[in-house]
Amino acid sequence: MVTPIHPTYILAIIPPSHCLSLPLYYSPREHLSLLSQRKQTTLQRVKLEKTGGVPELFVVMMIEKSRKYTSPTQITTMRRSTPVPLHERSRSMKLSEMSRQFDSGNFRNRRLKSKKPVFTQLRAPFIPPPAKTSKGSKYITQIVKDTNSDGSDEDGKIQNQIQNYEKKIDDLMFEVGSLKNQVDLQKALHDIEKNGSMLETRRKMMEEHADQLKTICGELDASSNENRVLRQNLNQLKEVAEEKKAQCEKLCSEKDKLTRKLIEVELDGQAAGKLVSEMNLAIGKLVEEIKPTPTQSDTAYKFSRQKDALLNKLSTFESTNQTLQKMLQDRHSEEIGLQRVAEQNRLLFQKLQGVEKEKEKMILTQFTQDRTISDLETTVSEQKEEVNSLKRLQKSVEQTRGHLQRQLRTKEADCNRMSVQIQTLEKQLAEAVMDNKRLQRQMSTVRDQSDKDKGYLKKATRLLKQKASYTEDTVEHLNSELVNKEKELTDASTQLDVYRTRLEQIGQEKSSAFAECSKLKQEMEDLQNKIHLYEDNSTETSRMSAMLEEKTLECQNKCQENEKLMSIQEELTSKLTEAETNVSHLQTKLTQAEEIIEEYKGRMDISRSEANNTLSLLEEQQKQNSRIQREGEDELDKVKKRLHQRLLELEPLPEMLKTTELKVQDFEQQLHLSERKSTENIKLIAELTSKLEHVNEMLEEAKQMNHEYVEENRSLRNKADTLERKFLEVTEQNRELMTTISKREETIRLNNVRLEEKTQETMSLTHQLENALQDLKQQSSSFHERVISKERLSQQKILDLECQVNQVKTEVNRVKREKDENDRRCNSRLHDLKDRLEQSQSTNRSLQNYVQFLKTSYRNVYGDMTEPFLRPTLP
Repeated sequence: MVTPIHPTYILAIIPPSHCLSLPLYYSPREHLSLLSQRKQTTLQRVKLEKTGGVPELFVVMMIEKSRKYTSPTQITTMRRSTPVPLHERSRSMKLSEMSRQFDSGNFRNRRLKSKKPVFTQLRAPFIPPPAKTSKGSKYITQIVKDTNSDGSDEDGKIQNQIQNYEKKIDDLMFEVGSLKNQVDLQKALHDIEKNGSMLETRRKMMEEHADQLKTICGELDASSNENRVLRQNLNQLKEVAEEKKAQCEKLCSEKDKLTRKLIEVELDGQAAGKLVSEMNLAIGKLVEEIKPTPTQSDTAYKFSRQKDALLNKLSTFESTNQTLQKMLQDRHSEEIGLQRVAEQNRLLFQKLQGVEKEKEKMILTQFTQDRTISDLETTVSEQKEEVNSLKRLQKSVEQTRGHLQRQLRTKEADCNRMSVQIQTLEKQLAEAVMDNKRLQRQMSTVRDQSDKDKGYLKKATRLLKQKASYTEDTVEHLNSELVNKEKELTDASTQLDVYRTRLEQIGQEKSSAFAECSKLKQEMEDLQNKIHLYEDNSTETSRMSAMLEEKTLECQNKCQENEKLMSIQEELTSKLTEAETNVSHLQTKLTQAEEIIEEYKGRMDISRSEANNTLSLLEEQQKQNSRIQREGEDELDKVKKRLHQRLLELEPLPEMLKTTELKVQDFEQQLHLSERKSTENIKLIAELTSKLEHVNEMLEEAKQMNHEYVEENRSLRNKADTLERKFLEVTEQNRELMTTISKREETIRLNNVRLEEKTQETMSLTHQLENALQDLKQQSSSFHERVISKERLSQQKILDLECQVNQVKTEVNRVKREKDENDRRCNSRLHDLKDRLEQSQSTNRSLQNYVQFLKTSYRNVYGDMTEPFLRPTLP
């Protein structure tokens, strides 16, 4: 209900030239909505002036500040002839000065300096404004005199001001766009710097790898040179061994000759011994047969001495022969040992040749491993490029995902808003029912009063009877209108019940959508886990992508259904507002019928003309609403097209994921093969080390044998010295034997010298073998260390790749979050714009109804008198 306003509380009147510059705390979009509303009000004012409805109108701005949003401006009309009290003129002068300051540009500076707007408080009591307002809202009153310019000049000024504001808004939008472009450029530069740092690190890694390869090549060259030197040494050793073999064969032939001669000497000595024994027997027999004489005794004595000397010499000769035989046997055994050592040396040479062959094989395997490493590096670079492409694709996927999540959230917010609006509609229906009951009571009282008036009028005059009959007809017409309105209210209540059922269905769909959202979240978490595991199951990813597409289609369908419901709800709200306005009109008409029955005929014509004007205004508003709906549908079509384009862009994602998975599997197989090769190389190295240990053991045994041979040579030298002495004694008896013995001694000496040389050569060979074995050990250890270092480098590369994959995933998650936040902001802005449009429509309707009510009320109350006009204060 709208209470009548006392004429003493005058409003502040603002000319149209200053109406456009009042609200300083609006956004650019709100300014655009205000400008469109002001254009409509100016057109309405011009039409009214042309039709002669209200002369010389002024524009009064009412600005309401709610809790969250600033409601759009509310515009009403006044006559010029309204008197202004003295205590308000000073305040109006101050406001006119403020408007001048605003035109000059000072007001904006003051507004920027002060954080909160300063509002003037009037001493007049608080009067609630029409339509939607908050409980604690206040109103400002301002008074400015009108100029005497024509409507065309005012329209021109308004259009110029509108153009200026549009230019300002365009400048602001351009600045905002430039700021956004700067932010995007900064992000791009930051990404370029990151990529540059990554490239520098990769270049450094490649340089390090190149240095390592150079060092490996140098080491390989050094090892090849060492192998060449070892081969030359081995060839020299082979030549020396062949010479020694030839010398050994010569010695064996000489040894056979010596053994034959010794056998002949032994046979001769045995024959001489037999002869001596026979001589002894013969001499003994002669001595026994022949008796000795003194001469014979002397000769016998001499002969016996000679005989004893011969026997001694023969005994010494036998002993010397035995010692020679022993020495020859020892020599033969030594030669057999030397042959064994030569055979062992042959075996060692063969083993060294096998080790060289294995070493060559290892070098070949090393080259192959280096090639595989280079191939792996190339594949890793290609894989990095593919990972970057996957990052981009994942960003687009996450953007679509965030868009879908935001759409679901917007649906939830729409459902909540619909529930709140339903509650408000229920409250309004309850209030409307209460108002209808109260109106029925008033109608009953009016009927009673009309019956009483009828009795009085019958008694008075026939004219009064005619007027009473006319009023009864009007009352019946009003009753019929009330019945029609009640029917419309019942229809609206039924429609509300239907919409409640629909909203319950929407709530069920919302719960199902929440369940689907939870399922989608779980599925997305599963997808992230699968991405951490290098996306092994490509079939599941394709199935999930299909599910996501289905969910997107379902979400789009639900969005369309929600939009339809919102449009239906807006129609219902418009019908309710129309019903409320009609009820207010009926109330005004009833009050007029109670107070003024005689003057009803003349005022009905005025009310009909006003009704026609209101109908024309309503038609224009309906056209504007249809235009706004068309624009909203166009925007929805654009959004659908964008979503369709995004889906088309996301179609090749599963194929790319499959290809990347196959490549990852190939790389894993290559890694397994390289690991197997490394294990085989390790096994070969272990076998080589075992063989080298066996060779070392054999060399130690040879060293021990050489030491034993040296000791035996020393003993032989001592024995040879004794034999020389014995041979000097025997030379007097057997010169031939002495010559032969001297020859044998010379040969023995030569053999000893050769043996010493051979022992020295064997010692040198053993030293060379030891050095070669040490070199082989060092090379094997260095090769083993290189293999271990390469394995470590490969493991480090794998870890680096894993870290890069984790970084890519974190960046993808961050981009998803940013996209979700941006979608939320856009949706919140869209909802705010929708709410503001609804508030602007409701305020326009309420203002029109309020203006009509004021016109009718002041015309009915004051008639031809000067009609003072009142206005509630602005916040």
